[in-house]
Amino acid sequence: MRDRRRVTAVVDELAARPLYVIAALLVIYVAVAYLTTGSLLDRTDEPGYLGFADRLTHGEYAVRDGNPTDFLWRGPGLPLLLAPFVAIGTPVELMRLLGPLMLALSAFLLFRLLRTWTSPRVAMVVTLGYGLYFPLWRTLPRLFTEPLVLALTTGAMLCFVRAARRPRGGWVEVVAAGLMIGFLTLTRVENGYAVIVTLLACLAWWALTRNQVARKGAAMAAVAFAVCIPWLAYTHHETGKSLYWGNSGGLSLYWMASPFSEDLGEPHTDAEVAKSAYLAQHRPFFAALPKEPVARDAALRHEAKTQIGKHPLRYARNVAANFSRLWIHWPYSFGQGTATLLLFAVPGILLFSMVVLSLFTLARRRTFDVALVPFAVFSAIAFAVHLAAAGYPRSIWPLVPFMAVLATLAWEAHSRSRPPVEAV
Repeated sequence: MRDRRRVTAVVDELAARPLYVIAALLVIYVAVAYLTTGSLLDRTDEPGYLGFADRLTHGEYAVRDGNPTDFLWRGPGLPLLLAPFVAIGTPVELMRLLGPLMLALSAFLLFRLLRTWTSPRVAMVVTLGYGLYFPLWRTLPRLFTEPLVLALTTGAMLCFVRAARRPRGGWVEVVAAGLMIGFLTLTRVENGYAVIVTLLACLAWWALTRNQVARKGAAMAAVAFAVCIPWLAYTHHETGKSLYWGNSGGLSLYWMASPFSEDLGEPHTDAEVAKSAYLAQHRPFFAALPKEPVARDAALRHEAKTQIGKHPLRYARNVAANFSRLWIHWPYSFGQGTATLLLFAVPGILLFSMVVLSLFTLARRRTFDVALVPFAVFSAIAFAVHLAAAGYPRSIWPLVPFMAVLATLAWEAHSRSRPPVEAV
């Protein structure tokens, strides 16, 4: 009992000084970013983002003749953030501080958000769990989109929840949330589908109920989509296609619908196909693909749809394998990926179990903050998109703040249902 009181006192002390906790987390993140070596640095999108940022400084973006990843493979969110630093010649080692700063900012915003529903003590415990969830740290040694997206996600939820809890007004916060969701979508363009579905769902909800949260949710999603219109206009100019978010979807879908039964649906690059003996049977198809990136993406999508039609059960198996990989980094084709299984399976299982228990508790208690409905829709569609097309485990990490919110709501619902403890 005495030890429990000591722990409680420490947590209360931390909750009273949240900025100290955030500063400590920032120190940890910076150390991870600059001291990490080995496998965490093997695969990175950093050169691609720096290339897009450099082209932005010269009034350009997509490169049609060359590597397909230099066309519309990545959204302009992170390159827009990096472009001013690139323009003034900032060393990349300094630009890598953006990751730790954004991740620490997301932890601070999450703490502020959780205080909406719970005590400082519980909010601090959940924030520490989030801040110390080390799989997220894999994105820190190089420039990745996840830290930026995490900061935007928590910021958008905080703004919108505050607006939704005000019977009147709150439209400045609604617009701010929409701007952040829009920039989030420009950073991870596959979320464009989630924005559209969220907008339609909130409009339908408002039409049926005239609920003010639904109205504000629709406004937030409309602002987010408006932020994306210049990007969609640009992609239409480059491709002639409407609502063309990027040219990476075809490759992701192809691997999920691979025509070879040995494949379990994880994504591979062209370089891997050229070098790996395991992927040699894919080389004739890749050699015959058009060089033009839009035509190449269309050919990959067509082949994927053909294979799904021919082998729906194989695709379903790969979807199941993809579901497992998103949470615990396993399984991979040909027995690969086992080296990191133990390291990332345990936190992944804990995270998944937390989400399942939270959803079960909230459903059983029939309690949920209506202000979170737009984010529930957005998160569900974002997860579904990554489940249907091959992705990496880090694909769902931007949803972790929403998972933390679910856990907090479930804890509060459970706590309210418990009988009071009698004094001895």
